[in-house]
Amino acid sequence: MATYGPRYSKDEFARRAQDIYDRVIKHNLTDEDANKYLAIEIESEDYELDAQDIVAINRLIDRHADAQIFLMRVGWPAAYRMGGSSARCHGGQ
Repeated sequence: MATYGPRYSKDEFARRAQDIYDRVIKHNLTDEDANKYLAIEIESEDYELDAQDIVAINRLIDRHADAQIFLMRVGWPAAYRMGGSSARCHGGQ
């Protein structure tokens, strides 16, 4: 039976996602991917990219029912903004 819910600390979760992004995903991104949502399944290193966050997430869940998903937005420091500046990241993807 699948275990649902977080299995890692917040720090480990983010560390794993960043490692997968740097090692597996980053070099595959193009300029057309800017502003898209990137959902990373941190255990399988599988990922989905889509203009709609829920679409990317649901495609991963279809393949990994107990997915540990980290969501980010290509070219931005965070997937969502809760006030403050809307400035994009500089220096590439």
